[in-house]
Amino acid sequence: MGRLQPTFRFALAGLIVALVTAAVFAVGAVSRHFGQANATALSTQVLDQTLQRIDLRVQSFLRIAVRQSRLSQRLLQTGQLSDGALPRSADFEPIAEHFAQAMRVHRGLTNFGIGLEAEGEFCMASRKPDGLASVAYVRAEDGTMNVSTYRMTPAGRELVGPKAFDGYDPRRRPFYRGVVEANGPRWTDAYLFFGAGGGRRIPGVTYGTPIRAPDESIAAVTHADFALEALCSFLAELEAEVPGFAFVIERRADGSRRAIAHPDPDALLYRRTDAEGAEVTTLAESVDQMGDARVRSFLTHLPDLAAEPTLLELEHDGETYYGAYRRLGGEETPDWVTCMMIPRRTIMASVEQNNRTALGIGLASFLVAAAASILIASRVSNPLAAIADQCAQIGRFELGGASLGRSSIVELDRLMTATDEMKVSLRSFQRYVPERLVRELTDAGAVAELGGEARTLTVYFSHI
Repeated sequence: MGRLQPTFRFALAGLIVALVTAAVFAVGAVSRHFGQANATALSTQVLDQTLQRIDLRVQSFLRIAVRQSRLSQRLLQTGQLSDGALPRSADFEPIAEHFAQAMRVHRGLTNFGIGLEAEGEFCMASRKPDGLASVAYVRAEDGTMNVSTYRMTPAGRELVGPKAFDGYDPRRRPFYRGVVEANGPRWTDAYLFFGAGGGRRIPGVTYGTPIRAPDESIAAVTHADFALEALCSFLAELEAEVPGFAFVIERRADGSRRAIAHPDPDALLYRRTDAEGAEVTTLAESVDQMGDARVRSFLTHLPDLAAEPTLLELEHDGETYYGAYRRLGGEETPDWVTCMMIPRRTIMASVEQNNRTALGIGLASFLVAAAASILIASRVSNPLAAIADQCAQIGRFELGGASLGRSSIVELDRLMTATDEMKVSLRSFQRYVPERLVRELTDAGAVAELGGEARTLTVYFSHI
């Protein structure tokens, strides 16, 4: 059996389609690659810019507490808020007025107060749900602690009334102990503020600053508190503006990590039932206690924060996320890390849409190329087939038939013209050579050439 040979039409059409397919595939692959690369670069840019924005907002919250604490420290140690060199409970009125004024100016502050080392006396200004501040004085008088509470209004102080002392001692609070242990200013770990936000417990942090006696011992400690609810609200607003969501985690001295700010503040809380069957709400202390499973997944993938931050890619619940983190910069700031996660499908949606569009265009191009290649191949192969038939007839010395005509392709036109001219020339030659003889030679596969052969012949002559 002879080797299978494709027709010129099939070969030419197949070649054109193959070239177009290869070109479309190459363009599509390059487009997909660079589309994904651009989307990844865009994700990195969005993550980095958003984290910088969060960092600035967090710094603004923290800076208020630090600056107001330093100002109060200078005023108290220079006697500008007291009659003596050190603050006393007798000076609580001007001190509280200063604290209340600071809270009116700086909306981020939740509480601002001072605790005295000698007997645990303290005064504190607190922000109430209506936005106004209240102040409480706790003084030691005749061996007992007396509580006086006032509501600060634009018109002045309004006495709310005496309250029973609940045993609160600032010297036992984490902010006070932390300052004493560090012998200097210090941020506390996040904890739940009791009664903030209209009785609802919300997380917050405290910046403590020492007030020193002439012998450099700590005579009192001021504390500036701000609830993280405002930061959570900012993160919720941010979630509506950019894809994904952001949160803030805290790194504690023991190396553990936990979320302290989230678009949904309830995700930061852990609720359990105590031995008496009562529900107890605390700030989540471990990864397993956090309410948002995405945050838990992020923390399990979070690398050593000493390394240079890079774009993270992690899986959660069957979905891929891009993540990034940024350690809080600046001096006198807590060890916090701002984090952000973006669903990959959100970023890649436009890329996938472009890929589908490119696929549709490529398929349409393939169909157009296939139709065009068949048309072009027909325009070339049909004249070639006619020429091949004419050449076969000429080989049999069949010189009839119509002319091949003309072609718009130069090479084909020249070949068709040459074939027609050859037929004309052979018809003229036919006048000198018998057509039957040529056909016999053609059928025998012989070639006409000069020569002869010797034979014995008998010639018969007859006269009538």
